[in-house]
Amino acid sequence: MQAIRILSVVVAGLACAPVFAQNAGKKKPARPTPPANQVKGQQQLAGVNGRFGTVYTLKSGFNYAILGAKYTMEPLPAYSVLYVGRDEKLFVVQVAIKNSNPDDTPFDGSQHRLTIVDADNRTYTGYDYLLQSQPSVSFFPNVRPGQGYGQGTDLLQVGVKIPAKARIVKIMLDQGRKGRNEEVVRYYLAGATKAEAGEDGDPANKVTPLPAEFRAEGDSTGSLVASPLKARIGAFVPSGAFALRLDGVTYSTTETYNGAAPEEGKRYLIATVTARYIGTGENQMYYVISTGEQAKLVDATGEDSTFVGVRKAMRDEDPEKTFKPGDTYAFRVFFSLPKDATGKTLSLSAGDGPLFDFDLSDSK
Repeated sequence: MQAIRILSVVVAGLACAPVFAQNAGKKKPARPTPPANQVKGQQQLAGVNGRFGTVYTLKSGFNYAILGAKYTMEPLPAYSVLYVGRDEKLFVVQVAIKNSNPDDTPFDGSQHRLTIVDADNRTYTGYDYLLQSQPSVSFFPNVRPGQGYGQGTDLLQVGVKIPAKARIVKIMLDQGRKGRNEEVVRYYLAGATKAEAGEDGDPANKVTPLPAEFRAEGDSTGSLVASPLKARIGAFVPSGAFALRLDGVTYSTTETYNGAAPEEGKRYLIATVTARYIGTGENQMYYVISTGEQAKLVDATGEDSTFVGVRKAMRDEDPEKTFKPGDTYAFRVFFSLPKDATGKTLSLSAGDGPLFDFDLSDSK
């Protein structure tokens, strides 16, 4: 996962004792989903303009700072894992908290909800906080006085799924400052205009852009996902809970699929693919590639080729694999096409993750 760049300025007041372990053995009661914060058609809530890296003492008694934000195509392995689907990306906010109350205080994400606003005034809600060192545990700690989370390398993050073409212009923390007649802290993001966000963006509130290989051509904001997404043979790309790598393609008139050679006048294009599991828990091969929705081939004449199925890397057998985090597994994907045809573009996705196009022009 690509880490968010933490601001170089040391945030005063946030230094704290090392993070104490959560009690993973005890299940916390399920929290109700808070209602979406309405930002249209009502008077603006009283609040202060926030800046990344600045500490605000909230009515809850927690010191709170947003340290940064980013766009990403990687999954966020939280208690409720966020996977990027087709025509989606993630917006991830990095925060730091510290209990300034004199007593132990539970930190409840639903009381520190983030409302994310895009340039078209659509809103997205984030309240599931993730501590990077404990991705499979719901973050609902009882925090002792003076202790906190999110400093150093153990990141505390909130992620939301947003459309591939959305550009975020504002973040609203749905908590006001302690001792003030306020209800929210608003962060106007760098590059936003008054017409888009209500006020011009603060240059200090800069969002880390998408990696260049996933970015739409000509997009100066770094927020828009390319369409189509393109990938290089031999390079891993994230798709759903997996990263996929096209290792190469071959053509054959003698190779068999389930015991059958290609039909008369046909040949197989065989793509060798490696999947790496980038999610949490366990997952199955079925959720990598199992239908023609996850593997498409267009030949040099622009015609769609027939998806035949998936086999083991070295045997004419159904691939079988139970993935644990970090596991890799190679397999073959078969297509049928005319004997004199060559592949032009192979598109692959894991499950309903983003579809990536591989150029096969040099593969004969």
